[in-house]
Amino acid sequence: MVAEGLFRAQCGAFSSEVERVAARLGGTLVLPPPPESMGNCGGQLSPDAPSRTPRNAGPRPRARTLTALALILVAALTAPVPGVAEPLPGRSWTAVETTLVAGYTGLLPDFMYLDDAGAPLVYANTVGGLGRNFFALRWADSAWVPKWSFGFGTAYARRVHAPPGRRLIVFEGNRAVPGFERRVGVILTEDLGNGYAAFDTVTHTDPAGSFDYAAAFSSRRKWAAFQDYLDLRLMYSDTLHVWREIEVPGRGDAGIALAAEDDTTALLAWGENFHPVRWGYVRGTRFEEGPPPPNREWSSWLPVIVPRKDGGFWMAWSTDENHISMARLHGTEWVAWERLDCNYQPPGNYYTIAPPELVARDSVLVAIGWSGWASQTYRHELCLTCASESGFPLATQLVSTPDAAPPRLAADRNGDVWVAWFTEALRGMYWYHSYVRATAASLTAIGSTAARTVRWTLSEPAPGSWWAVLRAPPGGAFEEVARVPAGDGVEVAWRDDAPAPDTLRYRVRRESVDRRYEWLSDETVWALDPTPAQVSLFHTEAAPDRVRLVWAGAGAGGLAAAVERRTEAEDWRALGAAFPDGPDRLACVDTTVLPGTRYAYRLAYTEDGVERRTAEAWVEVPRALELALEGLRPNPSAGRPQVAFTLPAAGRARIELLDVAGRRVLRHDAGVLPAGRHVVDLAAAARLAPGVYLVRLESGGRTAQARSVVIR
Repeated sequence: MVAEGLFRAQCGAFSSEVERVAARLGGTLVLPPPPESMGNCGGQLSPDAPSRTPRNAGPRPRARTLTALALILVAALTAPVPGVAEPLPGRSWTAVETTLVAGYTGLLPDFMYLDDAGAPLVYANTVGGLGRNFFALRWADSAWVPKWSFGFGTAYARRVHAPPGRRLIVFEGNRAVPGFERRVGVILTEDLGNGYAAFDTVTHTDPAGSFDYAAAFSSRRKWAAFQDYLDLRLMYSDTLHVWREIEVPGRGDAGIALAAEDDTTALLAWGENFHPVRWGYVRGTRFEEGPPPPNREWSSWLPVIVPRKDGGFWMAWSTDENHISMARLHGTEWVAWERLDCNYQPPGNYYTIAPPELVARDSVLVAIGWSGWASQTYRHELCLTCASESGFPLATQLVSTPDAAPPRLAADRNGDVWVAWFTEALRGMYWYHSYVRATAASLTAIGSTAARTVRWTLSEPAPGSWWAVLRAPPGGAFEEVARVPAGDGVEVAWRDDAPAPDTLRYRVRRESVDRRYEWLSDETVWALDPTPAQVSLFHTEAAPDRVRLVWAGAGAGGLAAAVERRTEAEDWRALGAAFPDGPDRLACVDTTVLPGTRYAYRLAYTEDGVERRTAEAWVEVPRALELALEGLRPNPSAGRPQVAFTLPAAGRARIELLDVAGRRVLRHDAGVLPAGRHVVDLAAAARLAPGVYLVRLESGGRTAQARSVVIR
């Protein structure tokens, strides 16, 4: 894969023998055609033009073949073999692919956005070949395609937190930019789709004085912060090219982050070498510094801020230890601090050298990536962790290389996570993404010409996945009519309220921005049929004091139906009438159950003068729950332990570990969990010293504790 990429990035033609050797390395290279303004090696060639070697273009064919063979050998020996992070539930990772832009030998991704359709965009600097340039690339069904370029390179362009639908960029101008022959400057622009907006220069500085900067936009105001020698400077603007300064204490020599809260308020965070992260709010034209975040590192830097759609912010930062830290900020209150570790190999001393990368989808944080540097081996280790039901597990080391850029992340409209990174040794942009594994079966459509219910069953749970419903009239083409999200289970349904002829055809499609990973079901036919509606059990919930049941069928909500129940020792008896739960559903709540008992339920109704009953369905009522803590698993624990516990009711759960002296050595906020048994990873506990610990669980004002042993 890598060698093929190197071949296709070179000038001139290579022998078929060399190409056969490259092909044996396997893999594919996505190489989009260059825009018309881009030249090719040795002249202006169209993508379809045959390759040609200009005069004085390099070594003769034999020497060129040997050079290429050497490149293949280097690629085969040094190609990064990524680890496999656990993806989001119900998903897998695609194979790793490499992308280059024609005419260049390197592509360094700076950050990612989503386009208006929810597909990923990559903004990247090129290196080698035709020189430095900055490209915006869009995903087009199955490949990256250049949209536009600056015509010059930038110094670490960065994403700007801005209102939805806007894609703003902040970068450091250098002598390649007109007007910056002897100066650098912090510059803002915006991706307009088919090009970029006019540059808005925040400031000019001495080339040696500034190397860190950040920006944020609201609907009416923009802010920019940057380092000017040892000073941290903060500017705001309500008008193009007119910037005013706000006094801020601090240096900002170890990372800067900005995010807007509203049109007059922004959150600013920055790092100072050998000090904890500092932060505060810009309110109007004044800056108010906040209390230190709840981290336990004496030195932390390189903060990153991600706004939450439901209010507040996530903030993560790098540390001088083998982990990064993250917490939520609501106003001036810090909530749910946690430490995130990576399974670095080999074990040793690592610290993060770039801001962590956080990606959220619909106010839910779904993935975190970062780059660790090994002081003992001088290698860069790229780490990734994706959210699970119990939080963020131990991160996986994706790749180890002497020189790599941090991973860049995005979550597309279907909830799939995209990961891109760069290695200096091989120059290509490496990337892959998650995709949904599930397929759909038992596709049915029942109902009338007024409304129909399309229902299907997934081969496995795929929470948060999206499915398109396609509909076609008799003899007509299929058209997408709805996008339906899957829940936590395997049953998915959609109601079609459009008036219909006597016959319609339906299909469902598993959605993926990468068309190669879409999946299309066989079609099912709905036809107007005078036969009775079919009603069947759709959903059950059981608690120690109640059972809730839902039956579904086209028009079922209009039926007069009775619920019947029996046990293994008693015959059927009527419980009462079912109540409508929508036009196509009937429901019942049975509060006369006993914990630990099994009950069978069925629905009895009359339709067209005929008495009918649904198939019986057995439900086991759980025994009453109590707050219980099982302690660490395994016990004794020699590696990365888990803690198992039971909650009697839904609520927030907090776990603490105390040593024999009663000192708290670990605290983990598991968040709000439903009633029942839970198993939570305690990645941070993998670094505890051997000994006896008291594990304490707190939930709903009650506590439980258990003793556990850690060995090494």
